[in-house]
Amino acid sequence: MDNKNLQSFGATKQHFSMLGWWSRPLDERGTRWFSKSNQMPQLSELSETAPLQTSTNFAGNSTTSNFDMVHMNRVVLDNGETEYQYYAIGNTFGYNMLDDRLTSDHDISGIVSVLLGACGDLRNLLKTVEQSSQSKQHISFVLNDKSMSILARNIVILELIASGATAVDVLAVWANHALSDAQRDLVDNVCHRLLDCKEFPIWLSFLQCDNDTIENFRTCLLAWASSTVELKVIKQMRSASIIEEVKDTSVILTMKNLPIRMKGGRYEQEVRNYISSGSLVEGPLYCQINPTLLRAPDMRYSLYWSSSVYRAIELKSVPTVSNPTTSIYSLLCATVAEQIAAVRDALVLSPRITIDIVHGDVLEHLSRKEHIYDVIDCSNVSDYVSLPCVLQACSMALKPVKHAYINIQSMQWEAVSVDEPLRFLDMVLGWPLAKYEELLGLFMASKRLGGEVGNRTLFMQWKWSKSAIIETGDVDRNSNAWMTDTMLLIDLLGAAKMHCGLLRGKSGNKGILRQRAGLDYNGAVTLVHLIALSHPNLANSLMSQLVCMSSEASLHDWEIRTSIKVMLQEWYQTEVNSLFSVFSFVVDVSFYRLKQKDGEALCLVISKKSLQCGFVVDKPQIMQIIDSFAFCRSSYRVSFMLLQSLVDGFSSSGNYVNLCSYSQSGELFALGESTCVNSITITPFLKSLSEMKNPVLIERELYLPKRTEHSGWSVGEVKQSSGYVTVDIGLPVVPFPCNSEAKLILELVSAYKVIWYVKRLKKAKYDAKLFEHEFEVSLPCAINTADSYLLKISRTNGLASVRIGIATHTP
Repeated sequence: MDNKNLQSFGATKQHFSMLGWWSRPLDERGTRWFSKSNQMPQLSELSETAPLQTSTNFAGNSTTSNFDMVHMNRVVLDNGETEYQYYAIGNTFGYNMLDDRLTSDHDISGIVSVLLGACGDLRNLLKTVEQSSQSKQHISFVLNDKSMSILARNIVILELIASGATAVDVLAVWANHALSDAQRDLVDNVCHRLLDCKEFPIWLSFLQCDNDTIENFRTCLLAWASSTVELKVIKQMRSASIIEEVKDTSVILTMKNLPIRMKGGRYEQEVRNYISSGSLVEGPLYCQINPTLLRAPDMRYSLYWSSSVYRAIELKSVPTVSNPTTSIYSLLCATVAEQIAAVRDALVLSPRITIDIVHGDVLEHLSRKEHIYDVIDCSNVSDYVSLPCVLQACSMALKPVKHAYINIQSMQWEAVSVDEPLRFLDMVLGWPLAKYEELLGLFMASKRLGGEVGNRTLFMQWKWSKSAIIETGDVDRNSNAWMTDTMLLIDLLGAAKMHCGLLRGKSGNKGILRQRAGLDYNGAVTLVHLIALSHPNLANSLMSQLVCMSSEASLHDWEIRTSIKVMLQEWYQTEVNSLFSVFSFVVDVSFYRLKQKDGEALCLVISKKSLQCGFVVDKPQIMQIIDSFAFCRSSYRVSFMLLQSLVDGFSSSGNYVNLCSYSQSGELFALGESTCVNSITITPFLKSLSEMKNPVLIERELYLPKRTEHSGWSVGEVKQSSGYVTVDIGLPVVPFPCNSEAKLILELVSAYKVIWYVKRLKKAKYDAKLFEHEFEVSLPCAINTADSYLLKISRTNGLASVRIGIATHTP
């Protein structure tokens, strides 16, 4: 359709971008016509004629693993933005993923294993191999991406390098739309060689050596080798799809990455020519399309709009005074030539690196715990699925040795209205960084900012906490021996308020950038996952207490009970099998209303009655909230999972399921028509423990202060550990008075004794007896009365816990 026809029924380019038509000219041929209307058409109507390949549909699929359905609170948008953008060229400089210790420490023997999660192109691998070439360290690289086309393209480029292709030719296949006849022959020959060989090159293997993965790989190679797409067609599509404003933005972003001496003038024109044409060099000799820039096997042209090889490769040198006319392209070739020489040497001449391929979602690969790594690099995946999701998944596959670490980037942090990276981390984690590090057993070892203001990338490196490394050098995640169950529970009550509350999106209004950056995209399952990792033997007890003590957590009771069973059965052998059911239904929601709520986290609401579409949900109607579900934007099908024990009451009670969004005012907004639970599809399935090889989990109950019949003070656990003694107290009344009415006082009266009492403040409404009595606790060891102490209180639940330093010399 032309623009006039588009406007006649109110459609916008966003309609078509969601359908994957990123770079196709809007053409009436093969396009369905709609009558003139003030109502925007349903996405489901548009998708009937869309040339899409439907992604995995979870609905009613009994083979879907339990874990996929509650995978760290990831709402699955199966044809979201990233599904139709081809990240064949990186947008940040490649960097060396190995720190100096991994390449110089003689205590680190054997092969260093490195996972490049959601790897995109080869820029990080090339930089790493080049800068580690002197050490001769043997490295096993595992390349992962959701796109098999990306992985196949990387293998083609590596085979070009291994077989002796020049830097000019390798760079052309990496960055250019247009190839010469000879360069196209090189690509075709590599594709045929990999297709015809009985065994892959010695440096290449597939970590998941299944027939489907290898067949998908070969399908991509065959599509490229047999492609008849003409260069002029792609040029027309690129010209029609990238408007001048987009080109200008891409040029600006690229120029920011160039050295200051190369700003403006002819260098900017060289960049603009590249952005416009998509090729570093042009001319009559370059008349062939580069097939690897088309996403195989459907040969769709959907290269990410700001892709620029000048943003992926940091130039080693700049024009000198003696040679000021040097082009950016010549400097780029010189930089790439050194990297290619190092990689060729490491692959073939003096073999010291191997390449393994893993196709699929990086977090799902990590969560299977089938392989562990010295280094895990997850690019900027956290910008899309949140930082807790990435950290928690990585911690399951990080080698339990002190030299192991995780690299994570964020390109969205500047868009969240936070000036300081540490404040950003507190926000996206859902509670203070120090508490998160304490529970997970990881700490942020370093951080740095790359790029210029407005285009800065936050680079983070996370390592095992020093307290988690035991004498053998191995890792014990739960090594904070001073932490009692009460102190842990008090911390988690605060985290539950952040992860389960309705105000998760309150602290920003940056739309989709806020959502991708973190907390809005987290939920109850993220909290459950963290507890299952750090305290698996307490997980059931902790979650039961949280549901009882936290009004926010109680709204997620069903989701919490389901996810904790899934995770413990997935990671440990529990005594009893749990039966689960997948619920599936098609939600009736308009495209327009869904677009209105872009940037707001979605959830499912189980309600007592049918909710009014397009209005705020009345809180008394909310029975349960479910954050972890699959939502297919093309079919509008929603799937979620519950324990079978919840199914009978759920399906027979006449309740309703509703797709809603979290507003920044702490309210839920009904996006579509309510669906009666009696009309949804329920598919039960069982995860058999006989398939598992995980250790048996021995659970225990929480040790909390016990209440007496007459209430009053009570003492719980008094725990002595290396350097500290921790004392748990049950406060005399529940709930305990607020800050304006009473203050809890702790006095270290002697080396072996502490006293608790309550100080009355103005307007106190409580019985005067509360303020008259002191509560004395004797300690098992001498404390340092001069040191500060750590005190944590839950007023709502009447709990307190204090950590006090032990005296170094007995008085």
